[in-house]
Amino acid sequence: ISEDKAIFFPIRAYPNPVSDHLWLYVDESSHPNLQYQLYDLQGRLLYSEHIRCRKTKILMNDLVPATYFIRVFQDNSDLISIKIIKK
Repeated sequence: ISEDKAIFFPIRAYPNPVSDHLWLYVDESSHPNLQYQLYDLQGRLLYSEHIRCRKTKILMNDLVPATYFIRVFQDNSDLISIKIIKK
C-alpha cells in the first residue's frame, strides 16, 4: 500500500476456522469501492463481491475443507489478505 493511499481501518474475518459462513467485518463503512475476492490454494478465484456494508456474509458451506485466502482491496489497491481455514 502506498503511503499516500494508505487506509487505516481494521478488517476482520470470523469465525476462523469456519464451517458454514464467514463474516467479513470492516470497521468503517464510509470507504467506497471496497471489494473482496476469495481464492483457493491453487490461486483460483472462487468469489468476488463488493463490500457494501460493515458486515458481509460469505457463504462457505459449499466449499470443501481446505485453506482459502480472502483479498480485500479498494480501487485495485490491496488492503489485506486473510488466510481462512474451512472445517
